[in-house]
Amino acid sequence: MVARPSLDETPLSAARWRKMKRDLRSLRDVVVTVGIHGEDGEREDGKVTNVQVAATHEFGNPAMRIPERSFIRSTIDEQQDGILDDMATAMDQTIQSGHIVRNMERVGIKTEVRIRKTLRDGVKPALSPVTIERRRKKLSGGKPDNNKYGTTETPLIDTGQLIQSIASKVEGI
Repeated sequence: MVARPSLDETPLSAARWRKMKRDLRSLRDVVVTVGIHGEDGEREDGKVTNVQVAATHEFGNPAMRIPERSFIRSTIDEQQDGILDDMATAMDQTIQSGHIVRNMERVGIKTEVRIRKTLRDGVKPALSPVTIERRRKKLSGGKPDNNKYGTTETPLIDTGQLIQSIASKVEGI
């Protein structure tokens, strides 16, 4: 196996340097969005969209007595260092391979996984006893928890539609 020299050890021709600068300039417009995108937000019951459900819980709705249960912003805030590390790795890989979209898609997917984990681990505040009891009755006629996305006591996980709608997109290419 032949070891590849690191970027610091690789001599750059003038042509390669110009191409790298051009490629890096093109990255200024690249954006990775992660969350529930409008076009992916339809729910089975059709009453509301996943975008509406996510926004209501992400920011809360005092008029409806729904507390703030941030799962997107809190994940980004708490895991910012890891996400920035993912971005740095993607940039290094892009410089080496030239595959901008593929590397940015990886960052998006890793962030999706982080957000889903936040949901599965449970977002505070806890559900009220009334909500828990309502969920227990709805799921399996009151039998023990069998929701593959979490338990009846896990906030924001009931039907699985919200967690399944978390997606990422790469734009600006």
